[in-house]
Amino acid sequence: MITNILFPIAGLFLASFLVILFFSKKNNKNTETKIYAKMLIVNLVYSLICIIGYWFAKSIGNDIIIGYIQKVYMLSMLLLIVYIIIYNLNVIKMSEKWKNRCSIFIWISYFTFCILTMITPIHVINDDAILDGNGLSYNVVILATIFYFLFIIISCIYLFIKNKGSMTKDIPFITLLILYLIGLFVRKYFPSLMFENFFFSFMLLIMYHTIENPDLKLLNEICLAKNELEQANKIKNEFISSMSHEIRTPLNAIVGFSEIAKMADTLEEARENSEDIINASNNLLNIMNNMLLLFSIENESNDSILEAYDPKEIFKEITKLYENKIKDKKVHLKVDVEESIPVLIGDKKILKKILAQVMDNAYKYTDKGSIIFKSNYQKGYLNISIKDTGMGIKECDLKEIFEPFKKTSDTKNTSFSGAGVGLSIVKFLLEKMGGTIKIESTYQKGTNVILKIKQKEGEK
Repeated sequence: MITNILFPIAGLFLASFLVILFFSKKNNKNTETKIYAKMLIVNLVYSLICIIGYWFAKSIGNDIIIGYIQKVYMLSMLLLIVYIIIYNLNVIKMSEKWKNRCSIFIWISYFTFCILTMITPIHVINDDAILDGNGLSYNVVILATIFYFLFIIISCIYLFIKNKGSMTKDIPFITLLILYLIGLFVRKYFPSLMFENFFFSFMLLIMYHTIENPDLKLLNEICLAKNELEQANKIKNEFISSMSHEIRTPLNAIVGFSEIAKMADTLEEARENSEDIINASNNLLNIMNNMLLLFSIENESNDSILEAYDPKEIFKEITKLYENKIKDKKVHLKVDVEESIPVLIGDKKILKKILAQVMDNAYKYTDKGSIIFKSNYQKGYLNISIKDTGMGIKECDLKEIFEPFKKTSDTKNTSFSGAGVGLSIVKFLLEKMGGTIKIESTYQKGTNVILKIKQKEGEK
């Protein structure tokens, strides 16, 4: 009788060893390792149920309770097989849509098999040499096992074809099939050999070496580093391409108008040219300031300078500045700030930078209509909305609007100057203050920038 339980004990020991080994070290947090972690836990529970069921059968011998323990034992085995299939689905290179469909189908089938197993009768075979059973419950589990292993065979073939002959990820599943077929043959002639949980633990041990293989990890790290370098190189090239245009444009204007001013025949003509020089100089200065600001804020300390301030005074200062700027445009600036906004505690310098960047975008891309500045304070948050009737943003550009040096498709190669860093600066500064930004935009109709900043009430 001791000989009969050696396989379950060995399986439990191996299952426990794998759980300790896997969870005691830092692992890559990807989909494969998360599923593998669940497989290890289910396998440990499965091995424990096997030992408990055997001990209960040989010491107490209540067939009704043993029957339910065997059903739970079989269902935990099926659950382990389900996780094997889910793991295999995530290894296969297929669309997320089909992965989700297959996963839902597998889980529905599992719960169906669970219900059928629990409601159908089981006949317990419990003597000195054997602990086994038969009946409808066993037949349901056998049917489910055959169904799932056919699914595994098909997915392994598909995986092999997709990987163009690479067997690395197939090894655990091919080993599983071979061991299971051998085990079924052996169990048929030696029913006292309870090998199932040991063989699943052994299969998970093989999987551990394919997941945690140092060579595979090194290759994965090299691939990640390569992708990061390629992305960094792409950003660098985009930056150089964008800056070469944005910086040279105002510089050419400064040089050109300076030469014209030098050759001016009248003082009035020289003054007109000097205004163009000043405008181009301001554009260049603005571009350089934004670039330096973006590079500097990432290296600054995360500690903000907290002090009591009146938001209404800051709003008045910012809106007054842009009221003067839009005089030459057919744009009306509307300001709607609730008088009930209290004195707040926060970093007012950062708030000014955020508002200046958003207002500058609204001013730059709005030639007619209005810019509406709204603000209120609710439940610990300072809410600000800056809505314009400008050119708006295409839906395809909204996904990359916060990436530095990214310009929308309509602002490339146009008269709109800028480095494409304004909103990335705003997002960075808002996160520093514990705030969020949301952009609602309709192309050719306008944009609404919604800021939500966490601020405490204070006293001056």
